[in-house]
Parts: sequence; structure tokens; C-alpha cells
Amino acid sequence: MASKLIMTAGYPELTELINIVAEELGLKVTIVEGILTEAAEKVKDYVENGNYEVAISRAGTAQEVKEAVDIPVVHHDSDEFDILQGFVRAKQLGDKICFITYPEDGFLFNFDDITNTIGFDVTILTYKTPKELVDQVEKAKKMGMEVVLGGGMKAAEIAEEYGLKSMYLTASKRSIRRMLILANKVAEDRIKLKEEAE
Repeated sequence: MASKLIMTAGYPELTELINIVAEELGLKVTIVEGILTEAAEKVKDYVENGNYEVAISRAGTAQEVKEAVDIPVVHHDSDEFDILQGFVRAKQLGDKICFITYPEDGFLFNFDDITNTIGFDVTILTYKTPKELVDQVEKAKKMGMEVVLGGGMKAAEIAEEYGLKSMYLTASKRSIRRMLILANKVAEDRIKLKEEAE
């Protein structure tokens, strides 16, 4: 029995990268685009109809998926390098940058260290709900921000409505590879336990 993995992606380029890495690893991964509750509801529908073993997701969407499904959820987290790289890329689009992020309790980044490393300030705005995400992009506009980083497709759509530039917080092939290998191992272990129990 092949392991069945389902993963969320907050933006189309992440979907493409996941597909590339999954193909390199010889894994079949169902990808659901979206964030938070919207993505979690789609994952739930797939899981209820598809014998999935493991879900993979990031930040607040992972929390929503955990509440929606009864299978393990492997976190695909951004690391400091992803954030640092995102800040540097955003600086190429404008000087006033805000990072819209979901604050993961117990796993908060030290943004002071990151901004000290890159040598410029980035305003950090957090959200936990889709409404808060919209509110934070609106706040960024009122604060005179030029570039919105993070928040997935939804933040990019809203930023465009407000005339702001936006960028996704990208993930590296390396982090996706590590996460898919881990998730696949969890799935294989679950399948093995089920087979032994029969």
C-alpha cells in the first residue's frame, strides 16, 4: 500500500515546488491551495473520501487542519533563512516592508536578530483569523507600508486592492524535501501498524 499524503500550499509557486520535490522523491502528494479554515475544509473533504495517512501544513493552517481531521499533521515550517531571504527580496520592491505572519505559540522567531542581520527594519503584523489577515493588510496601508510579505494568496489579493506590492514567503526545496521525507515516514509507520493489527 502506498502512503497517501495531503499538503496545503498558500500560493501557486509553492504548489509547483512541492510537485517537483515530490516527483524527485517518487511520492504522490495531493496539494490543496489556500490558507486557514478554507484550506482545512478542503483537506477534511479529501481525507474523508481518500484514505490519507498524513496531512502537511504550515503555521495557522496547520492548526486549522489539526482541528478538522483525525490524522497526524506534520508541520512544514519556515526557518530563519526563509524569513531572512524573504525580507531581502521584499527590500528590492520597496523600503517600507511589513511581514504578515501567524504567531505560532512556543515557536516564535526573534525578529530583532533577523533585522539586525539584514540591517533594515521590517514591521511585523500578526493574524490568527482570515478577518485579522484582512485587517492587518489594511493597517499596513494606513501605516504607509510599500511591500507586504507573507499571508499567502489572500494577503497578496488584498495588498493588490490597496495598491501595495506583495510577495509570498517562499520555502526552499531543502525544507520541502525534509518535510516530505518525514511525513512519508510517519505515513509508512501508520500503514505498517494498521497491517500488523489486521
